Amino acid sequence: MGCREGEGGVITQRVSTGIEGLDEVLQGGFPKGSMILLGGNPGTGKTIFSAEFLYHGARDFFENGLYVSFSEGRDAFIANMSSLGLDFEKLEREGKFKILDLVTVKEAGLDTLMEMMTSDIDTLGVERLVIDSFTAMANAFAKPIDVRIALHLLSKIVRQSGCTTIVITEIPTGEQRIGLGIEEFVSDGIILLEKRWVKGRLLRELVVEKMRGTRMARTRFLFTLHNGFKVFQPFKAGRVEEPRRFQPIPHTEERFSTGSEELDEIIGGLPRGSAVLIEFGTEVSREAAMLFSVPIMANFGTQGMAMIILPCSGFNAETIYEIAKEFQLTEEEINDLLRVIERPRPYLKRDVDYVFVPKGQDIREVYEGIARLRQELRERTGKPVLGFMGLDTAGIVLGEESLRNILDQIVTDTRIEGGLIVFVSKPGVEGIAQYVANMADIHVRVVCENGVILFYGVRPRTSLYVAEMDCSKGYPMPKFTPIL
Repeated sequence: MGCREGEGGVITQRVSTGIEGLDEVLQGGFPKGSMILLGGNPGTGKTIFSAEFLYHGARDFFENGLYVSFSEGRDAFIANMSSLGLDFEKLEREGKFKILDLVTVKEAGLDTLMEMMTSDIDTLGVERLVIDSFTAMANAFAKPIDVRIALHLLSKIVRQSGCTTIVITEIPTGEQRIGLGIEEFVSDGIILLEKRWVKGRLLRELVVEKMRGTRMARTRFLFTLHNGFKVFQPFKAGRVEEPRRFQPIPHTEERFSTGSEELDEIIGGLPRGSAVLIEFGTEVSREAAMLFSVPIMANFGTQGMAMIILPCSGFNAETIYEIAKEFQLTEEEINDLLRVIERPRPYLKRDVDYVFVPKGQDIREVYEGIARLRQELRERTGKPVLGFMGLDTAGIVLGEESLRNILDQIVTDTRIEGGLIVFVSKPGVEGIAQYVANMADIHVRVVCENGVILFYGVRPRTSLYVAEMDCSKGYPMPKFTPIL
């Protein structure tokens, strides 16, 4: 619990939400003693959100909690939360938490319900309160006027007791109105949990529509229910504190590794002799894009396997060299195993082995020269070769029509030789990317939503994953969290 400066310079005392990633965007958490309206369609995670608020408050911040349930009985709540690793029975035994199960007493009058809640708040010394749900509570009243009275009485209880309170309200599927349409006017904060579909894959979003005394740069965030409720921050490139050499993952007889154990598990690795297409959407940063391509290269290079690279726009032989050094490939490995295809440039270094300038006037002569290079590298290393092609650069250098004429040959030669060809697509080359997609054995997409990097497999089909940067190994690597 702490204090933050709110609107107009007013100091607002805060309580942690208990939700990973949410305190950072709420200037430390919920305003203490506030009433937060938590709305969403069925299945959006409202109960898990409120349970983590109560659980971490009692366990980590010594703030006793009360869960008032009108929709789920005690035993069901305990069992469901236990499966998520939240041991509320232990908190009950320690006197830090109580469930007020009102599922079977909905017919009780308004005064009785309010008295029961007030009594437990006073007896237990409650500092965190959850009403689940106000919608179910309102349905128990015989008179519509009782709903308004109940809401104002609840607001009064919250103010007098100083409880930080979450009031859950159901939004029927297909409707936009929050609850009964009156809760939002007496609440200090409004959080909506939403779910939608991206290419047939589930995406979850948290929207902060209102939060008293809180300045927010953005109000819409992605989240997951995987291993608890987690809110994702916009992608940030990490910093390597102690650089180390890339630790390779051995290939198998059937498949090459991507260099990332997590990615291997998601897509099953890369079949030998296959073509791979990695599509990047708009707003995917350079650092984020590199998380999906560089580990593949590093995993080949550190296992004595050669690479022929036609970089994407924005990269050249010098930047590829620096990336290789960042993953601590040696000068000998770079000069022996790396070949970066470059067009003739007046300032191009001629004294480095890792630069390859194709000779020839037409596309067939250029490709034959690259094919001879590939054969020489394969014979010298005794291992398959990795090909890497930026489709934007290839389209500019060769022309889209000429490129189409040799793509089939590239994929066919890769299959025969048992190597790997990775095509990378950026916005602006959708036509040629679709042509490659029809041939690709592995096809993945990387997009940006609300500043967060999302990844999913088209072939094989996967769910959505959030990609973050992990530098704990001494070099940048992707870390994946599924959207569940």
